[in-house]
Amino acid sequence: MSSTSTITNRTSAPEAVTSPAASTEHGPVDSTGTRATTTKKTKTDIRIKTFAAFYKFYLSEHSHRTNRRLHIVGTTNAAVLIVAAALRRQPKLLLAALLQGYAFAWVGHFFFEKNKPATFKYPLWSFISDWIMWYETVTLKRPF
Repeated sequence: MSSTSTITNRTSAPEAVTSPAASTEHGPVDSTGTRATTTKKTKTDIRIKTFAAFYKFYLSEHSHRTNRRLHIVGTTNAAVLIVAAALRRQPKLLLAALLQGYAFAWVGHFFFEKNKPATFKYPLWSFISDWIMWYETVTLKRPF
């Protein structure tokens, strides 16, 4: 990876030093001095530094059609409940909105996409990305 990349690779598997002298019980050290925690490169070992890079990652984590549809249903339900909470002056509906949004999304991730929601590592960017994906879908810029 180049030094201008927006993603920092924590595992650096291709560049990892594999000589016994450079390795410890914690894993090999790469050419930048970063200690690898694993020799397998996975999506969860990447630290994303910009929102633009994160959104590309976010979309890649939503490739299963049913997962995307569940996100749209959950986010739409959440939006309706947020409006209802404001109109009825019932703050408890905000909790219901939060539960609706995340319940549908997590079912999509765990049972269809078979991955871990990005919400656990990037809560704010995931929240924003969900609303962007929702907007792009309801305006037909992204397939439903």
